[in-house]
Amino acid sequence: CALPILSLELQSKSARLSKLLYSFVLMPFDAAFDDIYAYGIKRPIESLGIRCERVDEIQYVGGVLDQVFKCIQQARFVVADMTGRNPNVFYEVGYCHALKKDVILCTQDPDDLPFDLRGYNHIVYHGKIKTLEDAIRRRVLAIIEQDDLGSDLGDVSGGTRTPSV
Repeated sequence: CALPILSLELQSKSARLSKLLYSFVLMPFDAAFDDIYAYGIKRPIESLGIRCERVDEIQYVGGVLDQVFKCIQQARFVVADMTGRNPNVFYEVGYCHALKKDVILCTQDPDDLPFDLRGYNHIVYHGKIKTLEDAIRRRVLAIIEQDDLGSDLGDVSGGTRTPSV
């Protein structure tokens, strides 16, 4: 019967689409970043129909770093706010790069990006949420265009691309 085969194919496409429509955010855990996250990052991403979350919004069992790694693996792309040179964010960005995830780097101050990361395309928003919101929307649209959604979803594994955004 062709129905089980079709069902498996749809489940596979659904799983790939689910991965494509998920993003994860790395940033310092500090109340000073709450509006930056809510309005500068999450709002533009979710306005495009892509789920966006930070680890502190997730209910999970186990260690926080294990959950962060799991979310990074599941995400189509990751947004990382490098403001303040937070060592945890740097470590997690390194993990993203090892997995060849697309990473949207952003910072309020370009001096917060070390030499090794300055070669990557990044957003400098100088504390202006509207600037960040507009730039995030454009970067996510570029990722969506790169994935070419009109072609049977193609390969949306997220694990085969270099972090070029």
